[in-house]
Amino acid sequence: MNTLEKTLEILSTFTLKGTFDTNKKTKLSEIFGKDIPKELNNYGVYIFTETANNKETIVYIGKNGTMEQNGQFSDHLLKKRIMQGKRKQRWVAKHSFKVYWFVTINKMDLDTRNQLKSHIDIASIPSVIESRLLEKFYELERQLPKYNNAF
Repeated sequence: MNTLEKTLEILSTFTLKGTFDTNKKTKLSEIFGKDIPKELNNYGVYIFTETANNKETIVYIGKNGTMEQNGQFSDHLLKKRIMQGKRKQRWVAKHSFKVYWFVTINKMDLDTRNQLKSHIDIASIPSVIESRLLEKFYELERQLPKYNNAF
């Protein structure tokens, strides 16, 4: 198995997921039009890859949905976060990428849990999963993905 396959294996239990190609477009509305997948209104992780010489390589691993001190999550949903950021928009505008996205916390389930005052599974928190993905990538490649500046 290659690095991408081994990294994606960590995400195999998450069923709400998808992929799309950026084709040098910097906004989801340019990619999907009015049909942005409703699943992107949740929290999770995403991986940007690029292909060169018939080899797909991970170039960025990111997440959205930061858990605050009180256990609540910030309002950065996947659809807002995947293509956000000046630095990210610069490199997305210059290259075409494939984006893998995974919902790790369903916002509606989270709202229900908050009403019931029940805890969420730590293993589904986007920051925890992002750390596992970066750790696996570093273990295999001995460096971070091209566009991840720090970990």
